[in-house]
Amino acid sequence: MSLRSKTVNYYLGNFDECFCGYSNDENIRKKAASGGMVTQLVIYLLENDYIDGALLSRLDIENGEFIPKSFIAKTVEEAKSCQSSIYIDFPLAKAFREVKRFEGRLAVVALPCQLKMIDKLTNADKFIKIGLFCGHNSKKDLIEQVLKNKVDLREIESFCFRRGHWRGYGHMRLKSKEIIRFPYLDFGVFQNIFFHMPEKCLYCTDHTAETSDISFGDLWLKEFKKEEMKHSCIISRKRKFTNILYEMKEKQVVTINELALEEMVKAQKRPLIYHKFTTSALKKIKLGSSEEYDFNWNDYIAALLILSNMNIAEKKISRLIYRLPKKLIFLYMVFVRIFLSF
Repeated sequence: MSLRSKTVNYYLGNFDECFCGYSNDENIRKKAASGGMVTQLVIYLLENDYIDGALLSRLDIENGEFIPKSFIAKTVEEAKSCQSSIYIDFPLAKAFREVKRFEGRLAVVALPCQLKMIDKLTNADKFIKIGLFCGHNSKKDLIEQVLKNKVDLREIESFCFRRGHWRGYGHMRLKSKEIIRFPYLDFGVFQNIFFHMPEKCLYCTDHTAETSDISFGDLWLKEFKKEEMKHSCIISRKRKFTNILYEMKEKQVVTINELALEEMVKAQKRPLIYHKFTTSALKKIKLGSSEEYDFNWNDYIAALLILSNMNIAEKKISRLIYRLPKKLIFLYMVFVRIFLSF
């Protein structure tokens, strides 16, 4: 490994094999943020009697308010209703009542911090844990501020953060049935400068859901940008799930190929640097401890920028920033990301 001379396990956690791939179902891919692999896996587990249900989450909108909802999906249609990513911080604690009452075999699809919470609150060994890569999350204030400049929030009937190839586009349907699409980066530029990031994300060291059985994320490698199909990154952490993936491939449910470990780390380079090093600088600045921290000078600058941006986002002046030309915000985003790139 060339990235700060750490082992692969340091960045990815324990694993069996790494892959890249996508669902062979075009309808699943169309509504997916990435290659549709998470939805496809849940459907396969349901249809082939591996599980009786899956704890999933989706984003509903009621009177202009964004409401993440978690429930146990028991059918293919219910699983499909939870497609695409949710870039809003929300707890899974309320769903645990339903989980505790559920007597069948269960899969849980969750973020790294949510999986850790599940490990603490219940016997997670009885679940299949499907993890989602997470750079960091956002308060719902962020998407509300972005969309307020586009539409009356009360007129939105449904919303999806990301569809389409590469970064893709945001997608919303109004109550009038009008469809509005906009570049994902209209939201992503602010998310990538850490506007409205929850404080708990400051110190998280887990990007790839290291406590999961299998985890998924976006494949940010330039050579895949020209591919006809958008791919997902896949880290299978147990042989059982590696075998399930090969089983799905043999039945032509998915297309998967092995992904070199160096390529996996390269595909997630910036968020891995943030979680493994910049968080150390953030702890040093925020907590002021004499503990030995592992970070470089660029991590310290990145940490200062992140804290500054989080502070600005909560002030009234942020409303003016949302109205600035997107090219200007994009250039600033590139500036911030430079310090998260080595």
